[in-house]
Amino acid sequence: MTQYYYIASSHELPTGSFGKNKTVMTIRDYIEKVNPSAKDQIVMQALLEKDPEGDQLMDIYETELDAAGLYVAGPMKSVDASCPFRQPFIYQVDPDGGSFEK
Repeated sequence: MTQYYYIASSHELPTGSFGKNKTVMTIRDYIEKVNPSAKDQIVMQALLEKDPEGDQLMDIYETELDAAGLYVAGPMKSVDASCPFRQPFIYQVDPDGGSFEK
């Protein structure tokens, strides 16, 4: 069974991904400045085969919590009469890079 989460508002809310704390850098900068031993890892070697110069951008997260956020989608266009929300703008909220479970 799938469980969905919603939020309702009296005014429009911004949508998209929120809460992630990331740094964006090139593969080359990551290897040179953050983690020199990464170039010996299989995944990094595969990335460098595709981009030998290391100019591809990648997202870096310091912790698992930094990689988790919320994704807000909506507002929903059609809401039937049985909807329990009393506010006109209804959005679906999903975990982005994590889950709502403990």
